[in-house]
Amino acid sequence: MVMKQSGRKEEGFTLVEICIALAIAAIVAMLAIPSMRGMLPRLRLNNDIATLTNEIALARARSIAKNNELRIIFSTAGDSYTLRNETDGVSFATNTLSGDIDLYQVDDLGPANTLAIRAVGSVGWVDSGSYKDLGLGVVPAMSLMTSDGAYRKRVRVEGTGRMYVERWNGSGWVEE
Repeated sequence: MVMKQSGRKEEGFTLVEICIALAIAAIVAMLAIPSMRGMLPRLRLNNDIATLTNEIALARARSIAKNNELRIIFSTAGDSYTLRNETDGVSFATNTLSGDIDLYQVDDLGPANTLAIRAVGSVGWVDSGSYKDLGLGVVPAMSLMTSDGAYRKRVRVEGTGRMYVERWNGSGWVEE
């Protein structure tokens, strides 16, 4: 009896080829994972800075739209900030930074660490409970850094509401 070949060639991968491909993928993953872990704190810092700038811009827009005064109260001890409608006396949001990010310094907002935003859109600070305009050339800054201090960024806010995001390059602040 003569066997007839079907003319079809069998296709696929051998077990050895699959094992070699998996071994190469595992080696590449082992090399990539440590470098990705080092990126996480920097990514969280960028995310927290973006959230903070958006919250300040949103507070300014709300203040103008609702014709009231809003305040952003910073807590360096709690690594958080609270948004408060000063006209109604109601706090409506508290944001805590990522676990490995610290709010380590708030400059030029006085002892209350409160950024005040008026209905006309001007930005100031709070002294003894009342609004004060920022002095000429005073640009308050909220500084954040990773827990290990390797990466630092800050948001500076002018009296007109314009914001600047800067990063620390080891010797000074550089605008992004």
